[in-house]
Amino acid sequence: MNEIANTNNSAENFDIQTLINLTGQNALMMNSLSQQMGIVSTTVDSMRSDMNVMKGDIDQLKYNEEITTDQAKNITEAAKRRVITLLGAYDKRYYRRFIGRLYVEAKKGGGLGSTITRTHKGDYPRVMNYIDAWYPHEGAKAFRKKIDEELSEQCCKEEDVT
Repeated sequence: MNEIANTNNSAENFDIQTLINLTGQNALMMNSLSQQMGIVSTTVDSMRSDMNVMKGDIDQLKYNEEITTDQAKNITEAAKRRVITLLGAYDKRYYRRFIGRLYVEAKKGGGLGSTITRTHKGDYPRVMNYIDAWYPHEGAKAFRKKIDEELSEQCCKEEDVT
């Protein structure tokens, strides 16, 4: 009976020793997996950072892309509408000068490109808002008066030449 008890004790010790060995092996394996996961995590973070940089580059490209033909037409139509609104009705004497002034000022302060079609897509909303709010700095009546004076001066010069 004593022999069975001794065998049983050594079996228990063996089982405990086996469990300790397995636990140690598991701990080593978990440590190795943890290191590998750290490497994977670092790689994923690096890839995420690279993707954010690429996204920023793509957004910048979109911003710098030139407007579409439809957007160019919208700018032209908005400018025509704004000038006609300021004039009250189409008047050939004033229309060209008002439109010319609007475009010059929109290029300087409103984001309009060197030509309408050269406007960047990112500036399109700003250009449209600028056109909708544009008003000659001296006022519409004063600008008309200035145009009338210049036209009368041109007429006088033409009469003097002939």
